[in-house]
Amino acid sequence: MSGDRSIHVLASVSDVIEVNDEFEKAIESVLSEKVNSFILPAPGDIETALSAVRDKESGRTAFIPFKPDIAIESIDIPEGAIGRALDFVRTKEEFSTIAERLLKNTFVVKDIKAAFEAISAGRNCLFVTLDGEVIEPS
Repeated sequence: MSGDRSIHVLASVSDVIEVNDEFEKAIESVLSEKVNSFILPAPGDIETALSAVRDKESGRTAFIPFKPDIAIESIDIPEGAIGRALDFVRTKEEFSTIAERLLKNTFVVKDIKAAFEAISAGRNCLFVTLDGEVIEPS
């Protein structure tokens, strides 16, 4: 990827997000494969990158636009949550929107029981325990 001049990679997600040690397992688990995604300037750049990857048969990769065309509405912190996953990471200011889009409505909880209680109370969001167990309402 780095040798292809048609692809303008700004960074990878793993390069721009730093995690507080206590929450590292939780954040790594919830980001999963997204941590290896490449950040490109705009959605249109993704088409160029995908074409280049296909031509080279480079295998699987993922791209995230630096300037997306969508907005994500924030929801309140559910009862029983330690906090937003976003509260436990640091980024350079120019990449803060990347972290926000990836983690905005993801909440860290102490354990699975707390996640299930929040889901039972009607909270339709993603939860991750301190041990890295990811719980989706579905």
